[in-house]
Amino acid sequence: MAEDLVVFARCHDLLGWLIPKAETFPRTHRGTVTRRLVESALDVHDHLVAAQARRGAARVTALHAADEALTRLRGYLRLAEQWRWLTSGQYAHVSGMVAEIGRLAGGWLRQKRGPHVGLRGHDAVEGIGAERPLRGEHAVRQVLQQALLCGMA
Repeated sequence: MAEDLVVFARCHDLLGWLIPKAETFPRTHRGTVTRRLVESALDVHDHLVAAQARRGAARVTALHAADEALTRLRGYLRLAEQWRWLTSGQYAHVSGMVAEIGRLAGGWLRQKRGPHVGLRGHDAVEGIGAERPLRGEHAVRQVLQQALLCGMA
């Protein structure tokens, strides 16, 4: 419960920083890229609120939707930095905020689905996709194959 409250605080901080900053972006792009960037950030918040209000599979679905919105937001932020609407320092700051929200949401999802499942439903080790651990005969076969490739056998 405490973790989901932290994610809301971080999301609020992100919106409080990003929306005023987006108002300084070029006027010619405010109806397109800037609008979609802000909408993506607001979608993250909306999906997190929906996740808090739901239970079970509906919560997992809302958390996946929040992840999709975070992915869109990351893309728009990269464009803003590429087009020099954000300085590299501002981009680093906002990217850190977005990454923290992603980690918190991923932790929330792992809490619901199990400790080895990442936000996108893949097995993960510290947020990096990893293969499922092998058991029994498959594990022995893989170890032998690796040993042969390395010249150890």
